Amino acid sequence: MTNDTNKMNALIAACWKDDALKERFLSDPHAVLAEHGMDVPEGMNVNVVENGQHWKIANRKIENWTIVI
Repeated sequence: MTNDTNKMNALIAACWKDDALKERFLSDPHAVLAEHGMDVPEGMNVNVVENGQHWKIANRKIENWTIVI
């Protein structure tokens, strides 16, 4: 696994244990990702949704991320 993948896995696991962190990640993903060492390119749209609320369809566009926690 890459370092970024490890960081993302750790962040998602932390969100499962910490409701306040999860709520912050849902509302301000750019800030939370930066706090956990993952920079998001400027102009990149990041959507974070709770598991069960969203079906992610594979999208090859690089300007959008969907993170399911």
